[in-house]
Amino acid sequence: MRSRKALAALLLLFIGSPLFGAIVREEATSGTGATSTCVVTLGSAPLNGEAVIAVGGTGTNSTALNEITAVAMTGGTFHEVLQAENVAASARNIEVWIAENVQSAGTTVTITFAGTVNSACMALVYS
Repeated sequence: MRSRKALAALLLLFIGSPLFGAIVREEATSGTGATSTCVVTLGSAPLNGEAVIAVGGTGTNSTALNEITAVAMTGGTFHEVLQAENVAASARNIEVWIAENVQSAGTTVTITFAGTVNSACMALVYS
């Protein structure tokens, strides 16, 4: 729970201004063992026009493997807005990606890393 609050605070600190006045309508988290993808399943599909923010963090020491290469969700096109490397001993890389104005969106957000990593992921729906 504490790490979820820290990630949410990080989001508000770095990208709060483009979404000024927006509220988090839904959030979901996921963690994986050694794999190249992290899948987050939302409880309900984002509404048309909402924004979805995906956050991925890894604990692998290899910077090349840590990088997120893609974030995918039906109805949304994601782009990277923040990357922080070597942020702590247990979190080597954190990236934030956003899809604005989603349309007919799905409930699954898939984060793909450059290599096999241990990861934690979060998706937030802003309305």
